[in-house]
Amino acid sequence: MAKPWNKAVAFLRKYGYYILLALIIESFFCNTLVRSGVEQADWFNILGWIMKFATNIFGYPIVALWNLLPWRTKIYWRIIPWL
Repeated sequence: MAKPWNKAVAFLRKYGYYILLALIIESFFCNTLVRSGVEQADWFNILGWIMKFATNIFGYPIVALWNLLPWRTKIYWRIIPWL
């Protein structure tokens, strides 16, 4: 746990919401450009990289374990359009 007077913690408390909002807006515009045919815009989608990493590392094992349950329906990754 970081100390509350740490400069990085103070910076993120002050500007963290703005950074997250900027990443969401940037991701939206990159996805819009990719859908309209500009494939190079996917290279600049920083939040998309983070979400794909989280999906690959955390999502697949959770879904695999969920699909082992006999009374649950199967979850298919092709439903999610960005994978």
